[in-house]
Amino acid sequence: MGWLQWMWSRDKSEAEEDYPWIWAVRDVEQLDFKIGLNPAEALTVAKRQSQMPVEILPHVFLANARTAHNVDLLRKLRVTHVLNAAGAAGRAPDPSVYRRNRITVLELDGRDEEGFPMLARYLQRSRSFIADARRSRGRVVVHCVAGLNRSGLLVAAEYMLTTRATVLDTVAHCRHQRGNLCLCNKSFQAQLVALAREEYLLGPPPGHPNSRVKKRPPPRPTPGGELRCVLWWCGRKKGACAVGANDVANAFGTSVGSGVITMRQAFAIAAVCNLLGAVSMGSAVTGTIRKGIIELRSFDDDPKGLMLAMLTAMLGSISYVASATKLGLPVSTTQSILGGLVGSMIARDRGSLGGVRWRDSSGKVCEFSEETRRASCGGVLGIVLQWVFAPVLAMALATALFGVTRAVLLRADPPVAARRAPPLMAFYLGSVAFLLAWFVIVQEKHHPTSRGWDPHDASDPIAKTTALEATVCALVGVGAAYVASIAFALRPRALYYAPYLKRRRREAGGGEVEMVPSSEGAVHEEDGGGAKEEEEGPRSFNPLTFQGNNSKGYDEDDELGAPATELSRGEVYDDEIESVFGTAQICTASLAAFAAGANDVANEVAPLAAILQTYRDARVTDTARTPRWLYLYAGAGIAVGLALFGRRVMKTIGKDAVALTPSRGFNIDSPSAPSSGSGS
Repeated sequence: MGWLQWMWSRDKSEAEEDYPWIWAVRDVEQLDFKIGLNPAEALTVAKRQSQMPVEILPHVFLANARTAHNVDLLRKLRVTHVLNAAGAAGRAPDPSVYRRNRITVLELDGRDEEGFPMLARYLQRSRSFIADARRSRGRVVVHCVAGLNRSGLLVAAEYMLTTRATVLDTVAHCRHQRGNLCLCNKSFQAQLVALAREEYLLGPPPGHPNSRVKKRPPPRPTPGGELRCVLWWCGRKKGACAVGANDVANAFGTSVGSGVITMRQAFAIAAVCNLLGAVSMGSAVTGTIRKGIIELRSFDDDPKGLMLAMLTAMLGSISYVASATKLGLPVSTTQSILGGLVGSMIARDRGSLGGVRWRDSSGKVCEFSEETRRASCGGVLGIVLQWVFAPVLAMALATALFGVTRAVLLRADPPVAARRAPPLMAFYLGSVAFLLAWFVIVQEKHHPTSRGWDPHDASDPIAKTTALEATVCALVGVGAAYVASIAFALRPRALYYAPYLKRRRREAGGGEVEMVPSSEGAVHEEDGGGAKEEEEGPRSFNPLTFQGNNSKGYDEDDELGAPATELSRGEVYDDEIESVFGTAQICTASLAAFAAGANDVANEVAPLAAILQTYRDARVTDTARTPRWLYLYAGAGIAVGLALFGRRVMKTIGKDAVALTPSRGFNIDSPSAPSSGSGS
C-alpha cells in the first residue's frame, strides 16, 4: 500500500494533478438526483434519504448512528458486524446490547475535520474487519454520526477497491444509494482521489477521455530501514534454525527416544508437519507476538524505534535459544521472544514499564464471555498464565490417558490385548485426525483477528460452525479411525521389534529373560539363567514400513534410546503390545509438530511482519496482514535447524529425561499436542 507513504509526502505539484478529479467528485456531490425524475422515482429517492442503512455492497451497509444503534433493525438485516467510525461520538448508549446479540464491534476514532488522515489511519483496519465478516458469511454496518463523511469515505473506498470501479463511478454509486449528499468533506474527497490514483482507478481525466494517468514512482521508505531489514533477514534465518533445533525437536524426541523411528525419518516428518501448521494456523499467534505484547501506539511518532525494538528482541531471543540448544536444554522460543520484547521496551523507556502491554485492553488478565462462551487471556500476564495452564492440562490428560491404556491394553493378556488393540488405536488416531481437522477448518476460521484481546469480539467456533464444516471434520476423524482399525487388524506381528527388546532386557538382567504375566495381568521378567544369545537382524521395528530398521534406531549417534537398565526399573509390558503404539506415536508426534508450527513459527514471523510493514509504509500500523510466504520462509529455516542442531535436544527428551517405550511416548505426545494447538 505505497499510496499511504505517497500521500504523506506529496508536494504541491503532485496535488495539483488530482484537481480535475477532485472538482469532478464535488460536481457529482452537488448534483440533484431529483431533477429529471418522474414522480415515482423522485418519491423513491426521497424515501431512501430516511431509510438507512443503505446497501453499498451485498455485505456492506452505510448508516448513521441512530439506525446503527437499532439492534432490532440490525437483526432483521442479519448484520453480524458494526464498524463505528466516529469513536465516542458514535458509540451506542448501551454497548452491551451488541454483545448480547453476538454482534462484533470495531470502533475507530475518526474525526470529521479538514485534513484528518482518515484513510491513512483506518483504511487497513476497516478492510480487515469487513473481510473477516465476509469470510464468516456476515454483514457489516459502517456508521459515524450522520452517515455522511467518515463512514462514507470508508465504504466508498471499500466499494472502489472491491469492484475496481473508477472514483467518479464510486462517488455516484454511493450518493445514489444514499439518496442525498455523501462525502462532503473536501479533504476526504482528495484522499479518495489519491487512493484511486495509486490503484489506477482514476479513469480518464474529465474533458480528456483519451489521456492516460502517469504512474507515480514509489516514495523512499523509512530512512535507515534498509539496514535494519538486511540485519533482520540475516538474523531471522538463524532464529528459525534455533526454533527448529529446540522446539520442534521436542515434538519428535519421544518418538526417536523410544526407538519408533530413526533420526532421518523424524527430520522429514517434522519438517512437513511443522510447515503445514505454520501456513495454516500461524497467523493468530503472529498477531499476539506482533501487537499483543508492546503498546504500538507509543511508536506512532517513532517507526524506526519499532524496527529497532523488534531487531534487538530478535537478537536476544537467538542468543538465548542457541545457548540452550548447545547445552541440550529444551526451552521455549515463545519465552525468549517475549522476554526480548519486554526487555527492549524497558530499555527504550529508560526503566519504565508503561510501554509493555501487561493486560488486555479492558484491564483484565483473563475474561470469560457468556455470549461467545470463550475465555481469553491478554497481555504479558495472560501469556505467562497460559504457560502454567498448558503443562497442568497436558499432565492431567497424560495421566488419564495412560491409566486407561494400561488398564485396557498393556496389562491385559496378549490374546485379549490383540483383540482390543485395533478399536482402541482406531479411537485414538481418529480423535487425533478430528482435532487436526477442527484446528485447520473451524478454529482458525473463527479465531478473533486480535487474538482475543477483547473476548466479546471473539466468535464462538461451536455456535458458528456450519453443517458442512462439522461434517468434514467428522468424516476426517471417522475415516482415519476406519483406516487405523483395518491397518492394526491386518498388520504383521512385530517379529523384528520384539527380539530386540528382549535382548536389551537380557543384557540388563544378566541372563535369559522370560515374559510371564502376573496375577494382576502385568508382565514381569524372570531370569532363566544361561548365556546371552546374540540376536541377528534389525535393531528396531519401523512402523512406517512394518519392517525392521537396518539403520541405527535407538542408539543412533548419541544412543537416543533409553538404556536397558532404565527400562528394567519400571513396569515392563509385552513387546508385541508395545509395538502396536509405534504407528500411533508417529501420528501424535506429527500433530505435536503441527501444533509447534502453528505456535512457534510465529515467534520468527511476527517481528519480521512488524519490520516489513513499517519499512513499506513508513509508519506504524497494527493491522498488517502477514503474507504466507513469510511462514514458508520461517518453516524452511526451522526444518534446516532441526536437521543440523536438533540432535542434542532430542537426546535430552528421548533419553535423559525419562526412560521411554512406544506406549509411554504415545501417552506423552497425545495430550501435549492438543493443549498446544488449542492455545494457537
